[in-house]
Amino acid sequence: MKVFLDTNAIVSLVNEPKSFPTGYDFCTFEKCVYEFGNGVKILLFSQQFIVDCLSGRISPENESKESAYVEKAAHSLIESILETLELQNEEIRYLTDAVKRFDLRYEFGTAKESSELFAGFYSLVKDPSDKGVFLLKRFYRLLKPKLRNTLSQFEYDLRQLGLEVISYEQTFCNRLNMLDFRMQLRDSYLPAEDLEIVFSAISQNCGVFVTDDGKAKRKGILQSSRTLGLNSAIEFVGIEEFKQGRFHNSLCA
Repeated sequence: MKVFLDTNAIVSLVNEPKSFPTGYDFCTFEKCVYEFGNGVKILLFSQQFIVDCLSGRISPENESKESAYVEKAAHSLIESILETLELQNEEIRYLTDAVKRFDLRYEFGTAKESSELFAGFYSLVKDPSDKGVFLLKRFYRLLKPKLRNTLSQFEYDLRQLGLEVISYEQTFCNRLNMLDFRMQLRDSYLPAEDLEIVFSAISQNCGVFVTDDGKAKRKGILQSSRTLGLNSAIEFVGIEEFKQGRFHNSLCA
């Protein structure tokens, strides 16, 4: 039986592969892999997260939790950069000060255009005497390739675990699939961004969809999937429930 793993489930699989039952064909959607990468990037935009990492305020205990795997990946990136830079305490203070002064999204091209953006960019380029800015430039020059390597490693780990990644082409380049997808858009109450992921699982005839999205809140895939109707062929189940075999389609495996 094919089992679809949502973004949080593939993170759990990579983090603790032995906790997942065997005997299933696991797959996910290309978009879910991208969502993991975006989760890491969002943390690298966060001034507070970077400052906490530089000051050593990220707790190792928290990193061991499945739900914090994205945080662990982002923290490991920063730790790797600091090891490469071999900064002294004073230099870390300079770098921390620079992180607090500049919107880190400038480096990723996602900050909104404004007079503050141009002022910040001007400072980054035109003030070579600012030690903090100099260190911030070095920090990001190392961060970008290391981030690409981290995301590539995540994809490699998924392949090593035998997980199939369903491409956009497989899902949406089929004319009959597109007709079904448009019907689901019309009839379902799932948000469009979630429906893309759910439909990729439906199009591959998956028997189970594993996710924690909507488990701890009123809205999410676990809740909204009910709008697909009682005759839906796919069963939606939480990550822990799946690991423990507490779902109806386990009888069909």
